[in-house]
Amino acid sequence: MEDFKEYLIVVAPLSEDDGGGFFARVPDLPGCFGDGETQEAALKDASKAIIEWISEYSKMGRDIPKPGNMAHEARLHREAEIKLITELRDRLRENEKEFASLDTRLDTIESDIQHLLDVVDNEEAWERFEIITKMTKSQQRELLV
Repeated sequence: MEDFKEYLIVVAPLSEDDGGGFFARVPDLPGCFGDGETQEAALKDASKAIIEWISEYSKMGRDIPKPGNMAHEARLHREAEIKLITELRDRLRENEKEFASLDTRLDTIESDIQHLLDVVDNEEAWERFEIITKMTKSQQRELLV
């Protein structure tokens, strides 16, 4: 049972509201922890808790996680998160390119619409001009009155 010493024990101070002292947990063994007035006492209590935890889980026929198992899982999760973040970043960059292209196309469309509006406005003026030029001089003078 010497391998129990290979399990990582994380020690943190407790606030006065929580009774003070120190709290020690074993990340690889869910629910396995210890406490004490000093860091050393918390470590000693957690070491005893590891032995008891392994003993109880063995009696129940459950698998005992290997030391460092949580670190390995955390590393796998971190790698998956980094991959996901990288993929999202790349998709965002592609979207930015598409939006820039879309902005350019929208500018072109707006320019084309303005041109068409100008043509329509000018077309009405040309139609009026043609009508007026086909009128007789007396009809044209009546329009001016």
